[in-house]
Amino acid sequence: MIFNETSDDKHRTGFSLIKYGLPLILIAIIGVFAFRSYQSSMVTGHQTSATSIMRDLYNREVEFRMINRRYATLEELSADGLIDKELASGVKDGYRFEIDAKGDSFEIHATPLIYGGTKSTGTMSFYMNQANVFTVADKGGGKASPNDTPVKE
Repeated sequence: MIFNETSDDKHRTGFSLIKYGLPLILIAIIGVFAFRSYQSSMVTGHQTSATSIMRDLYNREVEFRMINRRYATLEELSADGLIDKELASGVKDGYRFEIDAKGDSFEIHATPLIYGGTKSTGTMSFYMNQANVFTVADKGGGKASPNDTPVKE
Protein backbone atom coordinates (compact mmCIF):
# COMPACT_ATOMS: atom_id res chain seq x y z
CA MET A 1 0.00 0.00 0.00
CA ILE A 2 1.33 3.39 -0.96
CA PHE A 3 1.09 6.14 1.62
CA ASN A 4 -0.32 9.33 0.26
CA GLU A 5 0.49 12.51 2.07
CA THR A 6 -2.57 14.63 2.49
CA SER A 7 -2.73 18.34 3.05
CA ASP A 8 -3.99 17.61 6.56
CA ASP A 9 -0.74 15.77 7.38
CA LYS A 10 1.37 18.75 6.29
CA HIS A 11 -0.28 21.00 8.87
CA ARG A 12 0.38 18.61 11.75
CA THR A 13 4.13 18.44 11.43
CA GLY A 14 6.92 21.02 11.37
CA PHE A 15 7.72 24.23 13.19
CA SER A 16 5.03 26.73 13.89
CA LEU A 17 6.15 30.31 14.51
CA ILE A 18 2.96 31.12 16.33
CA LYS A 19 3.15 27.99 18.45
CA TYR A 20 6.78 28.44 19.56
CA GLY A 21 7.87 31.95 18.63
CA LEU A 22 5.11 33.96 20.24
CA PRO A 23 5.66 32.54 23.74
CA LEU A 24 9.40 33.21 23.43
CA ILE A 25 8.76 36.80 22.39
CA LEU A 26 6.38 37.29 25.33
CA ILE A 27 8.94 35.85 27.77
CA ALA A 28 11.62 38.20 26.38
CA ILE A 29 9.33 41.24 26.78
CA ILE A 30 8.45 40.27 30.35
CA GLY A 31 12.19 39.78 31.05
CA VAL A 32 13.01 43.29 29.84
CA PHE A 33 10.37 44.84 32.11
CA ALA A 34 11.48 42.69 35.06
CA PHE A 35 15.12 43.78 34.59
CA ARG A 36 14.17 47.45 34.40
CA SER A 37 12.10 47.10 37.55
CA TYR A 38 14.98 45.33 39.31
CA GLN A 39 17.47 48.01 38.21
CA SER A 40 15.14 50.77 39.42
CA SER A 41 14.81 49.03 42.79
CA MET A 42 18.59 48.75 43.10
CA VAL A 43 19.08 52.48 42.37
CA THR A 44 16.38 53.40 44.91
CA GLY A 45 18.05 51.16 47.48
CA HIS A 46 21.47 52.74 46.92
CA GLN A 47 20.02 56.25 47.19
CA THR A 48 18.14 55.39 50.39
CA SER A 49 21.33 53.95 51.86
CA ALA A 50 23.30 57.06 50.85
CA THR A 51 20.73 59.25 52.64
CA SER A 52 21.09 57.18 55.80
CA ILE A 53 24.90 57.20 55.62
CA MET A 54 24.91 61.00 55.17
CA ARG A 55 22.83 61.43 58.34
CA ASP A 56 25.10 59.02 60.20
CA LEU A 57 28.22 60.88 59.06
CA TYR A 58 26.70 64.13 60.29
CA ASN A 59 26.11 62.58 63.73
CA ARG A 60 29.66 61.15 63.81
CA GLU A 61 31.06 64.60 62.96
CA VAL A 62 29.11 66.17 65.84
CA GLU A 63 30.37 63.44 68.18
CA PHE A 64 33.99 63.90 67.03
CA ARG A 65 33.78 67.68 67.48
CA MET A 66 32.50 67.36 71.07
CA ILE A 67 35.72 65.54 71.97
CA ASN A 68 38.28 67.16 69.66
CA ARG A 69 36.89 70.69 69.15
CA ARG A 70 37.13 70.33 65.38
CA TYR A 71 35.57 68.28 62.58
CA ALA A 72 37.16 65.18 61.06
CA THR A 73 38.00 63.51 57.77
CA LEU A 74 36.72 60.04 56.93
CA GLU A 75 40.09 58.60 57.95
CA GLU A 76 39.99 60.34 61.35
CA LEU A 77 36.43 59.13 61.99
CA SER A 78 37.59 55.59 61.20
CA ALA A 79 40.70 55.89 63.41
CA ASP A 80 38.45 56.87 66.33
CA GLY A 81 36.18 53.89 65.62
CA LEU A 82 33.23 56.09 64.66
CA ILE A 83 32.78 54.59 61.17
CA ASP A 84 33.68 51.27 59.56
CA LYS A 85 36.70 50.75 57.32
CA GLU A 86 34.57 50.32 54.20
CA LEU A 87 33.08 53.79 54.62
CA ALA A 88 36.51 55.18 55.55
CA SER A 89 37.65 54.13 52.06
CA GLY A 90 35.08 56.60 50.71
CA VAL A 91 32.96 54.02 48.88
CA LYS A 92 29.89 52.25 50.19
CA ASP A 93 26.61 50.92 48.75
CA GLY A 94 27.15 52.29 45.25
CA TYR A 95 28.14 55.81 46.35
CA ARG A 96 31.36 57.74 46.85
CA PHE A 97 31.53 59.79 50.07
CA GLU A 98 33.84 62.73 50.71
CA ILE A 99 34.25 64.96 53.75
CA ASP A 100 35.92 68.35 53.50
CA ALA A 101 36.60 69.27 57.16
CA LYS A 102 38.06 72.68 58.00
CA GLY A 103 38.16 73.49 61.70
CA ASP A 104 34.68 74.77 62.53
CA SER A 105 32.99 73.59 59.34
CA PHE A 106 32.57 70.54 57.16
CA GLU A 107 30.88 69.50 53.95
CA ILE A 108 29.88 65.95 53.10
CA HIS A 109 29.30 64.94 49.50
CA ALA A 110 27.85 61.68 48.19
CA THR A 111 27.90 60.96 44.47
CA PRO A 112 26.91 57.79 42.60
CA LEU A 113 29.80 55.55 41.58
CA ILE A 114 28.11 54.91 38.23
CA TYR A 115 25.67 57.48 36.90
CA GLY A 116 23.10 56.44 34.31
CA GLY A 117 22.93 53.37 32.09
CA THR A 118 22.05 49.79 32.93
CA LYS A 119 24.75 49.56 35.62
CA SER A 120 23.80 52.82 37.37
CA THR A 121 24.24 52.90 41.14
CA GLY A 122 22.32 56.14 41.48
CA THR A 123 21.09 59.31 39.85
CA MET A 124 20.95 61.66 42.83
CA SER A 125 23.85 63.46 44.54
CA PHE A 126 23.72 64.56 48.17
CA TYR A 127 25.24 67.40 50.22
CA MET A 128 25.31 68.09 53.97
CA ASN A 129 27.18 70.56 56.19
CA GLN A 130 27.74 71.41 59.88
CA ALA A 131 24.58 73.56 59.91
CA ASN A 132 22.57 70.41 59.07
CA VAL A 133 21.77 71.73 55.58
CA PHE A 134 20.95 68.52 53.68
CA THR A 135 20.25 68.77 49.95
CA VAL A 136 19.76 66.47 46.97
CA ALA A 137 19.89 66.96 43.19
CA ASP A 138 20.45 65.12 39.95
CA LYS A 139 23.83 66.56 39.00
CA GLY A 140 24.69 64.02 36.32
CA GLY A 141 27.04 62.29 38.75
CA GLY A 142 28.59 65.55 39.99
CA LYS A 143 28.47 67.04 43.48
CA ALA A 144 25.34 68.54 45.04
CA SER A 145 25.52 71.96 46.70
CA PRO A 146 23.83 73.75 49.63
CA ASN A 147 21.60 75.56 47.10
CA ASP A 148 19.93 72.36 45.82
CA THR A 149 16.60 70.89 46.92
CA PRO A 150 16.41 70.24 50.69
CA VAL A 151 16.02 66.61 51.73
CA LYS A 152 12.74 66.08 53.56
CA GLU A 153 12.99 64.48 56.97
